Amino acid sequence: MVTAYDIVFRPALMSNHTRGLAIDMTIGNYRNKQVSNASGVKTTLKSAADLHGLGATYGVHKLASDPPHWSSDGH
Repeated sequence: MVTAYDIVFRPALMSNHTRGLAIDMTIGNYRNKQVSNASGVKTTLKSAADLHGLGATYGVHKLASDPPHWSSDGH
């Protein structure tokens, strides 16, 4: 199944996903959008790194090695 569906990491019985602390989602069309961080400071997103930094202000961290993965601790 891992090979057939091109899954990056093998599924686990206990994970951030099963604990409700992670989600797989792809975010697009964010460049040049102005958004507020968790402190209310407006910023313009120019890159994926900007998006990842914005998420971190809300306690949502990007796992760079797994393109759609976001979680509470980056794992």
